[in-house]
Amino acid sequence: MAQQPKPTSVTFIKPWNRYTKGDRAGFDADRAKSLVERKIAVFTKDAPKQAATPSDAGTPTDTAEGAGPNATNGQNPDGQDVKSAEQGGKTSTQKTTK
Repeated sequence: MAQQPKPTSVTFIKPWNRYTKGDRAGFDADRAKSLVERKIAVFTKDAPKQAATPSDAGTPTDTAEGAGPNATNGQNPDGQDVKSAEQGGKTSTQKTTK
């Protein structure tokens, strides 16, 4: 029985197939090289150097508190209030008291 070659570990920097950014997986050398060449993944041994790209460095989270470039500020992409959208487009009629 022929011995299988050791898998080459990659860390994903973009979503691909069932993997998301930050996932690590092992592939045959040709597949791993293809993923790296297509800039979908980096070799895991090189990941610490390449994981924080200048475009990602210092970017706040995607929450309203972080107010990053993708922050929703309580609205969905259509500009509708998220709470309203969750209620089927109806706004709440409850009054709040302080």
